[in-house]
Amino acid sequence: MPLVECRDCGKQIGKSAKQCISCGAILKRGLDWPNLAINFLFMSIAVISLFFAIQSDDRAEKMFTSNIKPLIQNRPIDFEIAQAIEGTTWRTKLEVINYSGFDAFNITSDLKYGTNDWLVEWFMANKKKLEEKNALGKPLTDWEKKELINYEPPIIKKLEAGHRVETRVLGAAPSRSNFCETARDHEKIFVRTAWANEKGHTFDLIREYTLLCTFANGGRHYSFIPENIVSPEE
Repeated sequence: MPLVECRDCGKQIGKSAKQCISCGAILKRGLDWPNLAINFLFMSIAVISLFFAIQSDDRAEKMFTSNIKPLIQNRPIDFEIAQAIEGTTWRTKLEVINYSGFDAFNITSDLKYGTNDWLVEWFMANKKKLEEKNALGKPLTDWEKKELINYEPPIIKKLEAGHRVETRVLGAAPSRSNFCETARDHEKIFVRTAWANEKGHTFDLIREYTLLCTFANGGRHYSFIPENIVSPEE
């Protein structure tokens, strides 16, 4: 065993001894830098490995949840008259179909005609303004009070695989009284659909349709022709 000299009494003692056997002095040792460096290196490697493992698991989880993708078709099928908060107005009726083998959740619909605003988005923004106005104690008109209380966005909480339902979006539509007689014999309609799978991963799709009006059997007939997918699913 290598020997060293005790700093207090000068006697020879073992290099690894913690206390002098002659005088009982507690021997102070310097830091073992080589061992510390090796330990630090191994700890760094372990931390880095753990970080990349977590990142890999996170990517795998995202891929897994996104692959569970309900295939939702949301298309306009007709117009109908509705007694709305501001009186008689038009609603656009949509058919929502789940073509996949996975259930879909929290399906929302919105639409706009041409370059106009998104209808549901506009109604919700206006409702927020009315809530702020009401919170400040400012008087609301009768129409504003009705709109504040009554309007709720269309949402389908759950649509099972292979099922279909109808939903309706309140708001302006081409006038059925003069649409076919004007030069605007067609118009662009954009339908936006958002939904989630059972893992909470969300999807968003905007599809463009062309609205056509024709006369048949003494009346008007409206057709919605699918055109393009404007935005990719996320």
